[in-house]
Amino acid sequence: MAERTVLSGVTLIDGTGSAPRPGMSVVIDGSVITEVCPADRTVTAPQDRVYDLPGTTLLPGLIDCHRHLRSNAGARQQDVHLWNMLTSVEEQTLHAAANARAALRSGFNHGP
Repeated sequence: MAERTVLSGVTLIDGTGSAPRPGMSVVIDGSVITEVCPADRTVTAPQDRVYDLPGTTLLPGLIDCHRHLRSNAGARQQDVHLWNMLTSVEEQTLHAAANARAALRSGFNHGP
C-alpha cells in the first residue's frame, strides 16, 4: 500500500464551477486522490501523514496555470524586451513549441 497523505480542514475548489467547500479533507494514496469528504468524517491511520490546514484553499490539479511559453528557448541569455521586438512571430512560435516540450518532459506539466 502506498503512503497516504491527508490534507485536512481545507477549503476545496474542485474546478467544476460549484461553490468552494470549507472544512474538507482530501486523501491522497500515493499520487492519486482517493477520497474527498468533510474533515470531521475523515478516517486516518497512524501511519498516514496528516496535515491540518485550516484557513488554506486547495485546488487539486490546478497548478502552474501561468506559463510564458513564448520566450527565448536558446542557451544564450537574451534581453526579453529586445528579443520580443526583434524576433519574428514565426520564430517565437518555434521557441514556444520548444518550451512546451521542455515543460512536458519535466513531468511537472501534463499534456492532453
